[in-house]
Amino acid sequence: MQKTCPNCHASIAENSNICPFCQFSFDIDEDFADTIEIPVINNKTIDRDDNVKIYKEENTFEEDLNENTEDFDKTVIRPTSQEPQEEKTKNGRFSFGKNKKAKSDSDFDGPSRRNANANQNFLSGYFNYLVSYLKHPLQKPDFNLVNNRSNYGITSLLVLAVGNAISFTFLANYFVTHYEWFADLSVLPNLDFNFVAWRFGLKTFVFLLISLWILPILSHFIREKLTKEKIPNSAWLDHYYGMNSFTVVIAFICFLISLLAPLIFTIIVLLIVLLQIALLLITLTMALMQGKVTNQSKLFYSILASLTVFFVLEIFLVGLVY
Repeated sequence: MQKTCPNCHASIAENSNICPFCQFSFDIDEDFADTIEIPVINNKTIDRDDNVKIYKEENTFEEDLNENTEDFDKTVIRPTSQEPQEEKTKNGRFSFGKNKKAKSDSDFDGPSRRNANANQNFLSGYFNYLVSYLKHPLQKPDFNLVNNRSNYGITSLLVLAVGNAISFTFLANYFVTHYEWFADLSVLPNLDFNFVAWRFGLKTFVFLLISLWILPILSHFIREKLTKEKIPNSAWLDHYYGMNSFTVVIAFICFLISLLAPLIFTIIVLLIVLLQIALLLITLTMALMQGKVTNQSKLFYSILASLTVFFVLEIFLVGLVY
């Protein structure tokens, strides 16, 4: 019987207590030596091959596990990515309504398209209104069919008031600032003016606004008394200032001239202003004559009375405003 030295692994006699090769002494029991001997041999002889096999098996197992997990992730992730699409397809019939609702809510952040179209339609309608009355200034509309809320008449009134107020203000401001120069050229006395342009312009606007209201009010009142015809106020205002469409055009021309060269075109501006006054009075007369009045004498004195009342009111208005 032989045993193996645990130090040099040499085969020696079973009874020897000292290894003749490495001088290792056997101080422990055989059983304990055997228990140590067998694991050492097993570790040296089995460990390499088994470890390689185990390592390969572990690597293959890990690779298989990774592949399985990747496949599992793919099988799990793909349905989740498709779930929103499926929800969109399911709720596709409602998406249009939701988008439309969101879009309609966003329209309130600024001016809506409907308001822009309404403004554009109003401007085009007002332009057509002016052109129609320029072609036929003495047309007789059916007041029962006229749109009572067109606001074209009040628009013309405001255009006349604002345009003439600015024209008068520019003209007066230029005249006052160059008054000394005019006084040296003519027989004008030397005067000191306390002229405030914005205050004069505001007073002129108020004066013109009231004056341009008085004319259609007088003509409307007298025409109803003569013809017994009930006409809506807004419809009559549209008709009256429709007949004054040419007055609106020349007022705009006067406005441009007064801005460009008030000194050169001073006489022209004054002539245009007088022409506007004449056209407004002629329109007052023609508006009354359009009514079906059988008594011409009554019509004549009614026109004369309305003009007299207008000039008297203007005198009081000048003293009140200025």
